[in-house]
Amino acid sequence: ALRIFDAEPAIASLALEVLEGYRDVPDFEWVMAGVRDLLRRGDDFQRLRAVLAASELKDREALPALIDLLGTRPKELAEDAHRALVEITKQDLGVSDRRWRAWVSDNEAVPRTRWLIDGLRAQDEHIRKSAQAELNKLTGQFFGYRFDATRAERESGMQAWNEWWAAQSKEAPGRWP
Repeated sequence: ALRIFDAEPAIASLALEVLEGYRDVPDFEWVMAGVRDLLRRGDDFQRLRAVLAASELKDREALPALIDLLGTRPKELAEDAHRALVEITKQDLGVSDRRWRAWVSDNEAVPRTRWLIDGLRAQDEHIRKSAQAELNKLTGQFFGYRFDATRAERESGMQAWNEWWAAQSKEAPGRWP
């Protein structure tokens, strides 16, 4: 876990990749609590690496700390925090901390899988692509949705995803993160 703060970016990246495999281990939450603490109290280097860790590990608990970094210096830290918020939520609300706090308040009880489905509607093609890739990997489903299709073609796939989600919510509530 400490290697996610390694000075060598390749080692830090590899450590994050390995750490993902330990998500079900009880100490994983302890590690993530440490990452969140460094988001708030670390030096600039630690905060930059903690932002990357929160983003790569899709840590929804880090959202408030990431929002706090939006107006901070150095500018790179604020920009990375914004990118992390977009990566975790699959929404782009800009750099307004007020808008982000309102969104988190409205969506904190919503499963992240629903956030991914909502991300398929994003205007930004990169967000749609990322949401689609994560959904396909998480669920094993496809439903003909293509992030680069026309809006009308995407709507057909969105309808199928929404129907799937409605069925999952009835059949296995709480199954999807």
